[in-house]
Amino acid sequence: MPAGRSGILGKVQPGAEIIQLWTGDRLLAVYPRATRSGQRFTHPAQWAGVPSAGDNRRREPVAFQVSSVEVAQRPLAVYESLIGTVRNE
Repeated sequence: MPAGRSGILGKVQPGAEIIQLWTGDRLLAVYPRATRSGQRFTHPAQWAGVPSAGDNRRREPVAFQVSSVEVAQRPLAVYESLIGTVRNE
């Protein structure tokens, strides 16, 4: 949705292939309907009129997925010695 229309109360009308955004009898935007999870679409004028302090958007990923995690297994006594407690057995 274009930034100039933020805060407007509207209605979302989903269709088989498109999504329409309306306010009253006025059509604000039409988007293709997502066909898979996580898919998103933006309006061509999404950021029009929004002041920018330059193009400071992150280009590198801010996180990455680890394929496997190695977890160390230790006896609880190791942790208890760190905090100074003794297990009662």
